[in-house]
Amino acid sequence: MTRKIRRMILALAGSLAFALGAGLLYMRVSADRAGAIFRKASAYRSSKAGTAASPLTESDVLELYSISQGGFFIHHPVEQRLIHLGKDVALPPLIELFDDNSQGAGVRYWALRAMFSLNDPRVIQSCIKFVKLMPQASTVFMVVLPVSPDSQYCQPGTGVALLEKEIADEPYPQFILHLLDKRIQDKDLQAFDNGVMRWLNRYNGYDLDERLGMASASAVAFRNAELRRGYDPLMAYWAFFPQMNNNYVPKGGLAEVFPNPDEREACKKLFAAYKAEEVVAQHSLISDAWRERLTRWYTAARPYLKWDPSLCRFTVQADEHIVNRIRELDRMPVTAPPPSTPQLDSTGTAPSPTDLLYPSN
Repeated sequence: MTRKIRRMILALAGSLAFALGAGLLYMRVSADRAGAIFRKASAYRSSKAGTAASPLTESDVLELYSISQGGFFIHHPVEQRLIHLGKDVALPPLIELFDDNSQGAGVRYWALRAMFSLNDPRVIQSCIKFVKLMPQASTVFMVVLPVSPDSQYCQPGTGVALLEKEIADEPYPQFILHLLDKRIQDKDLQAFDNGVMRWLNRYNGYDLDERLGMASASAVAFRNAELRRGYDPLMAYWAFFPQMNNNYVPKGGLAEVFPNPDEREACKKLFAAYKAEEVVAQHSLISDAWRERLTRWYTAARPYLKWDPSLCRFTVQADEHIVNRIRELDRMPVTAPPPSTPQLDSTGTAPSPTDLLYPSN
């Protein structure tokens, strides 16, 4: 080996060592900076008076975006940690960043994408702004509204103007409920529809809390606690639970989102229970029993569905007798074939809530 070749090898080794060292240093500095930002936000969230620390700013979130784009050396779950802070802390600076016209398209779309899991009407308004800029992206409304891909709102060009008008005509909960009235009747509705799960807590036609509770009460308690922060962990943390050999195996990053081991374990139990329900739902696709079950429950419960602001979804709110009767009806087996096009109005095609709750026979 000549002296020249040895010098080249040594120079290459030195360059690689320098790059590796710089990368590790950058990773350490970025992790420390991200940790400081999230600690500040967590202190604000836990402060009853809101005076222990300031909420996140646009510059904080912009720095977190830069950290998340760190390339090979950075695999930091920035979006998931933001969502875990809850909408009261995370949403204002995300909206501010998205609305900042001086920022590039990439960072603004990243801010919008981070909002998708947060349950708040302000997210829909941000999506309206986004679609006005990019009309071909109108299918984004499927993510934040309980609508079919064939919805008028998802039509490029005309959909966004119609949505902007109609969402301004009535209160947000009433608007969503009217969309659900239509969505329940859609022929393309699936047993595992995200909108039905998000706003009605129904999955495969069943009450999801009851089904998850059969596997783990702590999983249900954990999910409800996170719902009160303004997001559903089942929709926010898919990145941590890739499907592998029919099991959800958590990968790196979950511990950073949930430093508390009890919360982390509850999150794992939640996804394990949800996986079992997903398998049941997949098997249910061979029949429409789930649709009949859902339609029967919705028809009976519809007069009593009220918006629960703490959970950001609709719940049955009535006297104990009505609630128990709907619960009993919900647990009855499905026997009759479902109608080809379920009708939930008063035309007589579907039974009335009273007929369902108090059958004459």
